[in-house]
Amino acid sequence: MTDLQDYLTNQYPSDTRDIDEVEQILVSVAEVYRLEFDPSAAWPYEIRASKDVGSRADARTWKAPSQSTTAMILNALLRFGGHFDTVDTSPGGIKRNVFAIASGDEGLPAQNGTQNNSLQAVVMGAGAILSSAVRPSGTASTFSTTYGENDIFTLAWVAEVASANWKGIYRYEKAATAPAEWETIAKQVASTVLNKARGWLRNPNMFTELLNPGDERDATGSQAKVQPHAFTVLRLVQALQRLSAHLVANQVQDCFTGCYQYFERLLHQQLSFSSIPDSRFDPAELMFCLEGMLICRENTVDRTVFDRVISVLSEVQKQSPYWRPVKPFLTTSKGYALFPVSVEIANSLMRACALLDGDSLQDTYGSRCVGLLRRYWQWLRARALRLQRAGGVRIGWHSEHVNDPEVIHLWETSQVMEFLLSFRNALHRHVARTTLVLSRFTEKTPKVSSWDAVTESHEAVNPDNGIGKESRLSIYRRIRKDFIGPWTGEGGDPNFSMLLYGPPGTGKTTVASGLAAALKRRFITITVSDFLAEGGAQLEARAKDIFTVLMVQPDCVVLFDEIDHFLLDRDSERYGKQDTVFQFMTPGMLTKLNDLRRRQRCLFVVATNYEDRIDAAIKRTGRIDRKYLVLPPDADKRKYFIQQWIGEAPMNPATNKYEKPLFGEVRVTADQWVTLKRESLFLGFSDIEGAVKDVRDSQPPTFELLAKALKDRARTTSLEAYQSRFNREGSPLPVRETPTQEFLCLLALYCEAHLGRALPPGKPEANETFDLPKDAMSESAIDVVGKCYRVVAVEIEGKEGAAGVVARYAPELNDRATQAVAGVLLRCKPPQEQPQPRPQQ
Repeated sequence: MTDLQDYLTNQYPSDTRDIDEVEQILVSVAEVYRLEFDPSAAWPYEIRASKDVGSRADARTWKAPSQSTTAMILNALLRFGGHFDTVDTSPGGIKRNVFAIASGDEGLPAQNGTQNNSLQAVVMGAGAILSSAVRPSGTASTFSTTYGENDIFTLAWVAEVASANWKGIYRYEKAATAPAEWETIAKQVASTVLNKARGWLRNPNMFTELLNPGDERDATGSQAKVQPHAFTVLRLVQALQRLSAHLVANQVQDCFTGCYQYFERLLHQQLSFSSIPDSRFDPAELMFCLEGMLICRENTVDRTVFDRVISVLSEVQKQSPYWRPVKPFLTTSKGYALFPVSVEIANSLMRACALLDGDSLQDTYGSRCVGLLRRYWQWLRARALRLQRAGGVRIGWHSEHVNDPEVIHLWETSQVMEFLLSFRNALHRHVARTTLVLSRFTEKTPKVSSWDAVTESHEAVNPDNGIGKESRLSIYRRIRKDFIGPWTGEGGDPNFSMLLYGPPGTGKTTVASGLAAALKRRFITITVSDFLAEGGAQLEARAKDIFTVLMVQPDCVVLFDEIDHFLLDRDSERYGKQDTVFQFMTPGMLTKLNDLRRRQRCLFVVATNYEDRIDAAIKRTGRIDRKYLVLPPDADKRKYFIQQWIGEAPMNPATNKYEKPLFGEVRVTADQWVTLKRESLFLGFSDIEGAVKDVRDSQPPTFELLAKALKDRARTTSLEAYQSRFNREGSPLPVRETPTQEFLCLLALYCEAHLGRALPPGKPEANETFDLPKDAMSESAIDVVGKCYRVVAVEIEGKEGAAGVVARYAPELNDRATQAVAGVLLRCKPPQEQPQPRPQQ
């Protein structure tokens, strides 16, 4: 048994059970907030068991909405619904759900604007209440009866809510003003938070700059006093980080520098206290300082310090499953005190792990702390309360500083909800990391690049001047619309799978890796060798393990590279000639790919050189969302590549860096470009690079040498490579078993090169001809085209004609390209060819 099989057999079921249980509780807690929401005042601080469970007479016991309570609960519901997923792309998934929760975004209002009491409607209603309370007139400000005006706690919660994807929430209400209102609130709160940070840094002992209870008094009449605490400063830097898009970077960094020094000093003080028995050690301040340091200067926090903090927290947990805060941040002379709650420490620990781990796979703190977090989760689960109220049972928690079995604190429950969301994320990340490392798949995190830059350098067919119609062959532009836009919040429904097919060496892997780079995702490659790692006898078991690993991977692009043998058309002769073990793979792969697509957890790409050999059910919509034919570069793109390597165009337009001119001050003429475009037919970027480098070694380098080097360069793509793909034992194959579409598009590139001119979109002129020079095609090329002709001979010699057949089987070609290819087909018609009955489809 391999290490992967051992994990999948033993620990994996336990991890997934915890994930499922946490998710069930999350759904139940969200239902509590849906049921307890009041459209005029949001939520109360607490709820109690109803004496009369048939009525809600006791439901409304509060006078006005609490801004802090509303913001805390709303923040948890926004995260539960995945409304931070497109605005928070931090590597660790700190705010967003790694895997979406099915019921988190349910009950969207109908497109006519009507709403119901769904969770989505509750989120909208609570958002409206909070925005009206925070910004009743022109300037946003907050107020808390406990913490005073514009306290950092309430401001930080409002900052979180304001940074959610409100445009996505109101996507069905085009006239909604809420997104713009929250954008304004974010900008105004950002200014307030920055001013508070600057004021506190001028005198770090004056915490009244951050909390200002003023003349507010407790129930005994004692006035509240603000105490220095790392939790208060942590909320300050969290708010600055969340609102940084609305602030000047240097100003934020200046504040972070001062706050970092505060956290660092206090952290080392707490580490010292931790080694002294019966000292003033506070695990809460220790953890808050560590997270604060990571926010302020992530790259300067030494792993040794993190290890020490984890060690201390582990020792504390041996005495009690939860970390009890001992230092208050608000007190009165009568002895009343406000402390952080232990769930804040657990949440801080998970945020810190996510910040430090990023996209790492090996030796991550997230995985190391799973045991600590699981122990805390077991304690929380045991403390969950279930109260009977109108409409059903409510599940929730109250503060550990209170022991009342008849009350649920909705504000405390929102923080537990935050923990459950983060713990679920942490478990998902742990499972994903563990399985991926043990699987030993080829994986990497590509260097982030924009899709526009990738398109500029790699788009093979010019949409304006190339052989395609309506940009159908400009696949990078199509992928931007189908994948990049929806996945980056530009609009449209997201797709999750694609099929890339075409001749070898055309850059299918480049497309997939570029997609991963543009989406900032891990890139995983699965090949035939991964399936055969345990031998042919274990093929199905290995395939099951492979897909188990892939289904738990978040935020990744998976490339299935040349696994045609496992996807063969079950009606084809090749399928029948396979070993039985391989034959069983195709129906199994149908189910596995379907399940992977339905999970919607990763984006996968199937790349093949033989699209015609793949089973039709694999290519069906539902398993494969989009199909793209990847062609070699057209004449314009080849010219651009040559210009780059000979020094006539910049290698990197952004830096304006040029190669040394190959021909000195002499420029290639228009007539010479016609020759170079022809001789470079079917060559790619690296092929052209190699040819130019060969010529550079010659003395002196000449145009003739360059043309010859391009002509003589070995090609992975050619017309002759299709010799055996149109017939079997001298008889033409059915069209569905041939690469007819692909071959006709290659013929269009062939025509473009040998005509010596572009074939742009548009109707051909009346006097425009498309006859190739007599010596343009070799005998072997003519023979291959003739074999293609035989496959569609009945249609060509029927009503459709050659142009109609090309338009039917290669609808991606524009009118000029269609006419040119039709002419080549007729020219290469085999001698005395008689129409033959089409083989049974």
